[in-house]
Amino acid sequence: MQSVFSKIFEKLLKVRLQSYIDKFCLLNKCQYGFRKNSSTKLALIDLVQTIELNQNKNKHTIAIFLDLRKAFDTVNHELLLKKLEFYGFRGNALQLFSSYLCDRKQFTHAMGSSSATKEIKFGVPQGSILGPLLFLIYINDITSSISKDINLKLFADDTAILVSHSNLDSLNTIANETMSKIIEWLNMNKLSLNNEKTYGMFFNANKKINKTQVTQINLQDTKLKFVEYTKYLGIIIDSKLSFKEHIHCLSNKLRKWIAIFRKVSPLLTTFAKYTLYNSLFYSNVLYGIEIYGMAKKADMKCLQVVQNKALKSLFRYDKNYPTNKLYSELCLKNIYNLFRFRASIMLKTLLQQPGKLSVHDTVLSYCSPTEHKYLTRDKKNFNLKFEKPSFTSSKHLPFTYYGTLFQLK
Repeated sequence: MQSVFSKIFEKLLKVRLQSYIDKFCLLNKCQYGFRKNSSTKLALIDLVQTIELNQNKNKHTIAIFLDLRKAFDTVNHELLLKKLEFYGFRGNALQLFSSYLCDRKQFTHAMGSSSATKEIKFGVPQGSILGPLLFLIYINDITSSISKDINLKLFADDTAILVSHSNLDSLNTIANETMSKIIEWLNMNKLSLNNEKTYGMFFNANKKINKTQVTQINLQDTKLKFVEYTKYLGIIIDSKLSFKEHIHCLSNKLRKWIAIFRKVSPLLTTFAKYTLYNSLFYSNVLYGIEIYGMAKKADMKCLQVVQNKALKSLFRYDKNYPTNKLYSELCLKNIYNLFRFRASIMLKTLLQQPGKLSVHDTVLSYCSPTEHKYLTRDKKNFNLKFEKPSFTSSKHLPFTYYGTLFQLK
């Protein structure tokens, strides 16, 4: 438990530390955790779009989702101080961080009894304001251990490694070499890998290729387990990028509210009904819709049906009432329109406010501005470019497809 004075001091120190980091661009572009103008959705969009673009170039991709065992609790103080010194923290500033980290003690108090006091030799302080930022600095050099051609997507300790190549043999070789270097870096930095929760996934660029051709990847003293789908940052990603499993799980989660809405509806005011819908139903639908909303319309239909039933139950409409009138009267958007709306906002934000994240580079790599010297209407338009003609007619369109000529106002 931290005192109020300690929290105020840490907040002031974080502002100065963050300002220094931003001024000299110390953090990697692939790091999305605990950063300004960043979110899990941006990390997910970057991950999915990178895989899609590799498929557009006829490149297969192996994604390795790492799970670090108690990452925040195993940070080595001596190594962290050396990294802070490397990034320019010296003299009094370094001594301040040394005083902040070292000589901390902890004990447990329960039912009137206290345990012995023990010194904390590892980890960043739990529940602290500075802890997450110090952890980002600690793992910031993980990219230096691998080739520049390898894509890393990080959200604090949630790490996804993307290895891509058009040749399967070369892909397997590079993937094994990359994992070997990553494990070596983890060992050097006193971090450990949870082998049981570390998974691999193969994204095929050619349907004729059999997944069994992907050889085993070494993972310390075991082999990497390949799965068809896994949960990453709250979204279930499958090997076909269909998001069918995520939509299925989300639909089952939301379906339980239909009966509850029907029972409580007579007791609520209109304002209370909207509040209930937004907090329990809409918030779950909204998260990640820019990503899973790119699924086929047939797969999204089950989620749309659940939304229709939930609204009719909550606002006491007849089950045969036309859905178009329903959404018009309630001033709400259905699943399909909500996806287009949120995707357009996300695209506009990424193009108008390019930042220091790799997602901006990913989007701009295929969404280039119209270049000419005349002040025409299309001067600020952005065009999507694909190398493979069949990509734009594929079943799994990237969300940015809806912004083919997106006007920035």
